[in-house]
Amino acid sequence: MSKLSTFRARRRSAAQKHALAPLRREIGAFDPLSRRKYVQEFTQAFQRYERAISRDTLLRFCAEADTLLVSDFHALDACQFFLCELLEELSAIQQRPLVLLLEAVFTRDQHILDEWQQQEISDDELRQRLHFETEWGYEWEPFLHTLKIARGLAIPVYGADCAPRGSIRRIAQRDRHAADTVARVRKDHGNALVLVLFGESHLAPTHLPRELRERLPNDCIRTVLQNIDELYFRAAGELSERVTAVQVDGDTAAVFNATPVEKWHSYRLCISRWREESRRTPDFTPLIYDLIDAFLAFLHIDRYIDEDSGSRYFVDCYPEVANVCSIARAESFLRRKPLQQVRRDKVMAQLLDRGSCYIPELNLMLAHRLRMKTATSDATSFVHHACRDFEEAGSPNLITDDSLYISALEHALLHFGAQVLYPSETASEDELLSLYSTPKEEIEASTLLSYREYIRVLDCVMLHRDYECHRGSYAAPPPLLRELLSSPQGATVLAAQLGQLLGGDLYRAYLAGFISRRTIRSLFFRKLQGGKAREIYFSLARSVRSTRANPLAA
Repeated sequence: MSKLSTFRARRRSAAQKHALAPLRREIGAFDPLSRRKYVQEFTQAFQRYERAISRDTLLRFCAEADTLLVSDFHALDACQFFLCELLEELSAIQQRPLVLLLEAVFTRDQHILDEWQQQEISDDELRQRLHFETEWGYEWEPFLHTLKIARGLAIPVYGADCAPRGSIRRIAQRDRHAADTVARVRKDHGNALVLVLFGESHLAPTHLPRELRERLPNDCIRTVLQNIDELYFRAAGELSERVTAVQVDGDTAAVFNATPVEKWHSYRLCISRWREESRRTPDFTPLIYDLIDAFLAFLHIDRYIDEDSGSRYFVDCYPEVANVCSIARAESFLRRKPLQQVRRDKVMAQLLDRGSCYIPELNLMLAHRLRMKTATSDATSFVHHACRDFEEAGSPNLITDDSLYISALEHALLHFGAQVLYPSETASEDELLSLYSTPKEEIEASTLLSYREYIRVLDCVMLHRDYECHRGSYAAPPPLLRELLSSPQGATVLAAQLGQLLGGDLYRAYLAGFISRRTIRSLFFRKLQGGKAREIYFSLARSVRSTRANPLAA
């Protein structure tokens, strides 16, 4: 069994659980099936795991199976994309043929699927003849991508489901049907590794797996679960920064490619679409507001004002979230806003690259695609600006020491907030060192710097990190720092790198108990203008990088 830190798990998960609570309440009001015995049996079956495992170990676990069940949370495209990656990796490491069975296609429609696999009909005709929207109802593009990956790898695909869907009273019948279909496919493909993508609640040990073992007693039947909430929050107690897979038992593994908030928000979007509340454009507003609520709660900031206080309501300052279905619509929307062309171009570049963008000077959030790391950073950016009464909105011109450190501190707090709401790999010096081996073409395409300038920025970052801890050993600030301030693009990259590293230090210090939420809260309220940013930066760097810090209570 893995040794877990409940203190670390609590700190990593608190904000996410806060954001998850309203999602579950809202979904529960419209989806009573989650309270049925069949679904509860799945939830109760997977509460603990044996150990965290690497990606290579996971692949070996999958490759050794005869029949591999992969859980699918239908509304979350990360689940379907994980299956695509798994197909590609398994095809590359073993000689056995692969066969794929999908719940999304009725067995009765196999002839339609065969025609598409033989390229006799188009994608649109496949969609129409499967009655995809009415019979399945989830996103078409991830499903089609899965089919195309399988076809490209010459993997036969079979439909594995039967009607009626949506009836919990007939769900055991669907398990039996699926098991019969797998057994028939196994008979036709005796030496193949058979992969079955099926809804997660079907994969409780007493559901589809039991039916399969009765029909295929000689098969090695294994299960890969995806994004199980209880296992995800339990894995937050691991000492490693991020756990991507765990071994539940000898026949079951679990992977994490999305957070519970991301998972359940995707389901909420499906419910909205089914209720015809969001037919044309997904509405990311509830998710953004849930993330803001969660981060305010993390900072112990009440969204609502006490009657005897003179402050404004935080909830009244929440940003407008503009859901744009296309880049052209985003450009049209921004043209009506009082932004200079240079700033508008920068916003559009961020929207294309990241999927969403917060514009503090307008208190506006543009959302085109759901990218959780970006959404959490945008939510944190709003909170930071709102805490400072929007007095410092807009990007500083990085031509002075103080403006450089203003930007670096903003990047640090955004990186910290994103980690609190969406734990992932934190920025570190090891990661920075790996950037030295980035191909020249990739650097010049992504940063607009020449390769030589980019390497000088990295050199300056490493030098500055030493300068932060040993200022007394320097007669003056590093000359390279002054040189880079004369280059706006170089200074921008320098501020981002310094800020992300400091944000990673801050998050690790928080997880270790070396810094309290009260201290972090005060950082969000600190005004950075007026020549204060440089000293705030160095004071924070010394405190979070000191090995003599004493753990604090949360």
